[in-house]
Amino acid sequence: MIRLIAIDLDDTLIAPNGQIPPANLAALRRVRDAGVQVVIATARGYAGAKRFYDPLELTTPMIVSSGSNVVDGQTGAVLRRRLLPLDFARKVAQFAQTHDIALRVYVGSEVWNNFDYDPVNGTNRTIERTVEQLPERLVDEPYQIFVKGNRESQLLLEAFGEAGDGYCCRHHVYGDGISELNILHPKATKQDALAELCEALEVPREQVMALGDSRNDLGMIKWAGIGVAMRWSPPEVQAVADWVLPADAERLTDDEDADVAEALLRFVLSAEAQSKSS
Repeated sequence: MIRLIAIDLDDTLIAPNGQIPPANLAALRRVRDAGVQVVIATARGYAGAKRFYDPLELTTPMIVSSGSNVVDGQTGAVLRRRLLPLDFARKVAQFAQTHDIALRVYVGSEVWNNFDYDPVNGTNRTIERTVEQLPERLVDEPYQIFVKGNRESQLLLEAFGEAGDGYCCRHHVYGDGISELNILHPKATKQDALAELCEALEVPREQVMALGDSRNDLGMIKWAGIGVAMRWSPPEVQAVADWVLPADAERLTDDEDADVAEALLRFVLSAEAQSKSS
């Protein structure tokens, strides 16, 4: 019996058009109404995840910022946070200033930028906060440092390596072909956040289902009792999953983007229906 579902947002729950497919929305509402807890687990921050959380009418915590934070889904209050060492974060900020690398540094409830112009995207930064002399102004431990750009990511990896004392660098290349680098605490993972949350909620891993599509979902997909990878996931993600929708499978929904609904119908809702009829 599945008691908790952890689900990634981008390219999992959310379709390429940036919306939740109606079949996914309907299936998640059904499992929620059946008493199954639904937990969003995303690389997005709280504000970016909130607009998808509200239509589902959830009351559960959210795992955000790739597992750096677990927050109250309704208020955004931090329930768990993993921070980067301050000395290390200031060294990264100083290196970025020297090498003209645009950073986003996540500090408390704010996002700090070291430039008001983003040289990678070629756009002015009109939101968030631009902080001049960021290395000197950074006096609190951040929980995430983000950089986008092939040159920028490579320079940082060469300077600081994949991991060190109190930090790790997670490198991704998405559909646009441009490298993204997230610098996080080693325990700032969806898997670690989910495991701690399930322990607090007294839900054993065998009663957890996790769904995702990316390398940062791999850990929680492998950890959960039922791990589901999207058809478009990288091979290494599919390899650890218990189920990937076969290309030639007869679909239970008419929506080609609704693999989430397919998984919920097969593993959760069908079991619920069988239980009620027995």
